[in-house]
Formats: sequence, C-alpha cells, structure tokens
Amino acid sequence: MSGRLCVHAGHRSALLPDQALVLSSAPQAADALKDYDVILLGEWHDHAGNHFAEMALLRALHQRTPRLALSMEMFERDVQPVLDDYLAGRIGEDALRSKGRAWPNYAESYRPLVEYARESHFPVIAANAPASVIRCVGQQGPEFLSRMPTDKRSWAAAELHLQDGPYKDKFMRFLAEDGDHGQGPVFDPSGAPTAGSRSRG
Repeated sequence: MSGRLCVHAGHRSALLPDQALVLSSAPQAADALKDYDVILLGEWHDHAGNHFAEMALLRALHQRTPRLALSMEMFERDVQPVLDDYLAGRIGEDALRSKGRAWPNYAESYRPLVEYARESHFPVIAANAPASVIRCVGQQGPEFLSRMPTDKRSWAAAELHLQDGPYKDKFMRFLAEDGDHGQGPVFDPSGAPTAGSRSRG
C-alpha cells in the first residue's frame, strides 16, 4: 500500500485514498498509516509545528511498525556514507552537520528525527539529488546523466519523465510559486529557465 500524510499548520492530517481530509492525532494517523509501504510527508521547512508533528508521527509509527526507514530531503544522496557513519557512531555530530551539508535549521528542526532513528537503530536515507548534479542537468540537459561516473549515477533518478502533461505542469507551477524551492518564477511554460531566476543552492 502507499499513502500520504499531510501536515497543515501543525495539525496532523491523514489523507487516505478515496477519503476526505480528516484531522487526527499522531496516534490516530499512525493507526491509519501503519500498514502502508510509503508515507510522504510534506512540510514547510521553517514551520515548528510541522516538525513537532513529524516527530510525533515518527514515534507513533515506530511503536506500531518497528521496521522503519526515514527518508530525508535535507540530505543529498552523495552524503549517504557520512550519514551512515554518524548513525553507526563512527563520526560525531559536528562532522555530520559539516560533511553532510545539513541545513541551517538542522538543530531545531531535523535533529530530533535523526537522533530518534539513531537511538532506535533504523536507517536514514539521504534522498535528494545533489545540487551540483541538478545544476549540471539544468545547464547541459539530461544527457549529462549518461556522462556521470558509474559510481555516482545513482545520485540522480534512474529514469527521467520529461514529457509534457499534468504532472510537469503542476511541478513547474510549484517551482514558480514556492519561495523555498523555486525562489520565484524559475521556468517559462516551455520549461526553459527564465532570465535572472535563481535556484535554491
């Protein structure tokens, strides 16, 4: 099974297939979601309520399904070995934050999640494609991926879905409207970068 958990203004909200949005507590949401294979959690990166809800849900899910993995956008795929070393106790937190390129709000927003995973001995997955790879694809096109060294190719998606359609339209709108990810209008309707646009580095 797969499902989504939507967080809005710090409230835990379970959005299940073919059901209306229902506000729920973390335990209620965990009961509803515990049999799902994948749970996607959207957030505002700087919203304290979101991070409180994430931690509450992670604890509640772990109590119900101990075999968990936590996948995090904040960490880029090339720093997975750094993250693994920290979880295994081979390096300290300062090294994780510097070598893992943790976001500035790591301590207050994401550290509790990582520490809970570390204490509970379940993996944390560095999920984001490295910004350097994204920039190269943006500048040189998708063909850049075929020129990447074999040991680094897994840092980006195995398949790219570039065809026009509702998904691409929605994604382009997201980049244009979301200040954290797109920094204002970034792409024109054809998908080309607009003049003077900035990406989140």
